[in-house]
Amino acid sequence: MKRRTRRGVSLVEVTVASALTGMVLFASLGTLYSGMRSWIQGQSLIDAETDGTQAVRMLNQELREAMAVTVASDGYSVTYRLPQRNGNGDFVIPPLWDGVSRRALVTSNANGKYDLKVGVSGQERILSRNVIVNDPEAPSATTYRVFVPGAGTITRQINVMVVTRTSGPKGTPVYHRVRESLFLRNIPSITN
Repeated sequence: MKRRTRRGVSLVEVTVASALTGMVLFASLGTLYSGMRSWIQGQSLIDAETDGTQAVRMLNQELREAMAVTVASDGYSVTYRLPQRNGNGDFVIPPLWDGVSRRALVTSNANGKYDLKVGVSGQERILSRNVIVNDPEAPSATTYRVFVPGAGTITRQINVMVVTRTSGPKGTPVYHRVRESLFLRNIPSITN
């Protein structure tokens, strides 16, 4: 006759298995949390970068065809004139002003941030809502000029710098700086 022995799991084995399972689960959750935090940080950086880059790109498209540009002394606004177009959408030659003064400007909003707007006075469209005027990467977070005219008496180039801020993980700010030189194509040349 064969004897049957009962086999089971001892309390020590159950405790060790539970501890190992808990450690693996804890490590997995830590990795998941770290990955989620990195994802949110990356997404915040993408949002800040996209916001600033698209605003400068649209501003570039608007200003490159200007025939007269005036940059305000504080560096927060630009007034510009566009040339007339004929019925086909082509520029009238010689260039003539279309009679509408337009502007690009930075104004404060209710969130303590600034908006970058462009268009006819009173009917501006917002290009970016996350602009800040204190550059955090500059010494002592000084204010900067968004629009800086190029050298010379006639503005043929404008240097534009936009710093945007979005919220990252746990509300930490994420910044992005876009700096670009805009070259104006339709400035009438001076002849003697």
